[in-house]
Amino acid sequence: MNCRLKDFKVTTFLLAMGLTAMLGFTMQGCSSGGGSGGGSTGTVQLSGTISSATGTGYTHSKSLMAAGLNNPVIDTVLAIPMDRGSLSSWGMTNSKTAVIAADGSFSLGLAKTADWLLVLINSAATGTRRFVGSVAMDTGTADSLLNLPATIAAISSMPLGTISRSADPTSSDALSTRMVTTADFSNFSQAQLTAMAKTDDIFRNAMNIVNNYEQFGNSAGTWYQLRPDFHWDGDLASLATTSALESAPSLTYSGMNFQLDQNADSVLMTSICNTTGIVALHPPLSAGIVTMGSKTYDYANPIKNSGNGCQLWNGGPTVETANSDLYACNGYQNITFSVNASFNSGAIPAGFWEWKEDGVVKAAFDIANINPPITGTGQLKGFIPTYQIVTDPTNTHKITRVDIAWFFYDGITVTPLLTADLEVLKHFVSGIEAKFDVTYNGSRRTCEMYIDPSVETSFDPLDSRYASTCQADTDPAFRDWYYQDTSHPETNTGLMGFYETGGFGYFFDYR
Repeated sequence: MNCRLKDFKVTTFLLAMGLTAMLGFTMQGCSSGGGSGGGSTGTVQLSGTISSATGTGYTHSKSLMAAGLNNPVIDTVLAIPMDRGSLSSWGMTNSKTAVIAADGSFSLGLAKTADWLLVLINSAATGTRRFVGSVAMDTGTADSLLNLPATIAAISSMPLGTISRSADPTSSDALSTRMVTTADFSNFSQAQLTAMAKTDDIFRNAMNIVNNYEQFGNSAGTWYQLRPDFHWDGDLASLATTSALESAPSLTYSGMNFQLDQNADSVLMTSICNTTGIVALHPPLSAGIVTMGSKTYDYANPIKNSGNGCQLWNGGPTVETANSDLYACNGYQNITFSVNASFNSGAIPAGFWEWKEDGVVKAAFDIANINPPITGTGQLKGFIPTYQIVTDPTNTHKITRVDIAWFFYDGITVTPLLTADLEVLKHFVSGIEAKFDVTYNGSRRTCEMYIDPSVETSFDPLDSRYASTCQADTDPAFRDWYYQDTSHPETNTGLMGFYETGGFGYFFDYR
């Protein structure tokens, strides 16, 4: 289950969302879920040999340790299942491991009911030293493949050859010598393989998943997950043009915030509110002073609840009030911490953000070094949705549907994802949202519409699937939604979009 945490507040009759520097606690949602997105049966038998070459390999046996090699130490290949690109902590409970033999060889049988990420770990290490690198598959191009789309595998075995460290000293990837091709996968075109290889860098976020599962003294099965959420603003009027789907939207980066989920529940909302339990998010110690919105923080001055009960602060004015509603997620009542620390410009600080409960480190997350889906200038890297508001020909203010098209940006080129290639989204996005949200005269009306973008290209607010999420009114006058029509303030709306992939949230706000 992938839960969209953030609610978008609406004033008067246009959608408006403000990012401020604040930390709020809520129990409204969770970013981690379960299940599998595959329809295939059988397994793919994966095999390979870990290189031990000096400078490009790994130390994977006691004999190599005795030889005094300085290569990174690993002992295990870990495979993490993904549900249509949703990289989350539930995957660790269903992960597969293979111990690396003395000669560097390993073998894993992976079910075709899920896609998989391969990572190298040092199981003897703890916390942030456990994850060593991701295994990337050679595609014969400059872009390697991190996501093994086993759900469409056309073969039952995949020997990866020799796996060596990347020649790029800034990369933690390990690259296989065997080249994967479209012949390895059913009905997979070269365009689809290229789109996947160019946009799957986000799955390096596996480092944070691995390092915060059963680590930092936490009990078996305990996990913490930080989901960075990125926000962009766009021009609402641009969505109503006939050419809205012909090019990627013009978006302005408006900030990043965090959503922290966990299944420990060692600090409950009651103890947070009466300050018998203190929680704190510390910025990277190595980053020095960190500016978040209008506030600055350092490691010794974190965002926490000390002194103000449900209201959280950094030694200054209170910034947000906690929400004490319970939200059942995966069978337990877990607390989600919404950390709206907005970075409106500049690079994301390098280093590990530490989450502490009663002064004890319970989790640590690196955001800057896992290739977050954003350029230094605020452009979205990866898959970019573009929306079009379609109105009634007889009433150009009445919204009849919202259409959608996709592009992908690899940091260099923006490329349209053709209708024939939407299939690739099955390995990245389980669902995308279009939302209307209006509060007027004390009454709030919302319309949340989700589609499977690999097979659907349109949202219809009157679709019976959205009868509950669109809050259809018994009065027919309030069942329709309008665009730039002040005569219908109760349902005159902007548009919000959202999707999640790789453990990142993408929010789009058109006003």
